[in-house]
Amino acid sequence: PIFFLAFLLPEADATSCHPDDLHALWGFTANLSRGGALLRAAWSGAACCSWEGVSCDAASGRVTALRLPRRGLVGPIPGTSLAGLARLEELDLGSNNFQNISGVLTVLRGCQNLTTLILTKNFGGEELLGDGIIGGFKSLEVLALGDCALKGRVPEWLSQCKKMEVLDLSGNQLVGTIPSWIGELHHLCYLDLSNNSLVGDAPKSLALLGDRP
Repeated sequence: PIFFLAFLLPEADATSCHPDDLHALWGFTANLSRGGALLRAAWSGAACCSWEGVSCDAASGRVTALRLPRRGLVGPIPGTSLAGLARLEELDLGSNNFQNISGVLTVLRGCQNLTTLILTKNFGGEELLGDGIIGGFKSLEVLALGDCALKGRVPEWLSQCKKMEVLDLSGNQLVGTIPSWIGELHHLCYLDLSNNSLVGDAPKSLALLGDRP
């Protein structure tokens, strides 16, 4: 009887998965190819908090982090499904083969708890713009969009991310001048705009990056 009870305890203590998040995760994998098929097979059952790459808040069962870098996921990021993860704080989909980076940013702007967004090394190939994004991502601290073949200028909406600590837009096709408002992101401690076609001088305040806490 003692061994039987010990066998049951882990299941009793497991965090339940919120049904809204369960449906959102199923929607996320629905149309992904290559590594997406493997992910669908691995994400079986309804206990999404125990799935690979998924982390949940123990009290509420809401998904707080989705970490799936280098999984060979191919296709458009199903942004509307990800937006269903209302308590999402961290999203890492780096080094896959997603395509609609700007579209995802537009949808995810409603995730008010999002602090970390990593989409590095995906094939965006589009302009990193969208006035609809302005006003979102107020909690964002880490944004990594390096090597996504993004075009256009450094977008104005980033100036609203006052909590930003890490900003990586390297290895894209960004043009224009380095905007002065970057120097007003007072929590910024890491900035990488290398390997773009940006011109002009960086704000003088950026010279103090190494001294910032």
